[in-house]
Amino acid sequence: MQTKPQSESYLSPSGTIRTRLKDRFSEGAIAIAEKVSVTLQDNTPTQIVWKNRDYKITKVGLRHDYLEGKTLIHIFSCLSDDLFLKLKFNTKKLSWNLIEVSQM
Repeated sequence: MQTKPQSESYLSPSGTIRTRLKDRFSEGAIAIAEKVSVTLQDNTPTQIVWKNRDYKITKVGLRHDYLEGKTLIHIFSCLSDDLFLKLKFNTKKLSWNLIEVSQM
């Protein structure tokens, strides 16, 4: 049986309400939904640009797909130096979103 992760909300410095997930897999992770630019090589993320800063992807871990209605969504769990990043690719809109970030 899978349980819903606990979360807490807080106000970011930019004034946006954010949610920090608290579960055994995402301890201290921040759930966000911000558009990012992603560079690919062999259909795998190698770099992202988030808030005008470049992050080189050093490792792509778990990758999975699911359907949101009729739209296929790809999720990539990535490492960039000391950050864990979870990326979401919407195949209908052809857009990338950063949906979770945490420091290692």
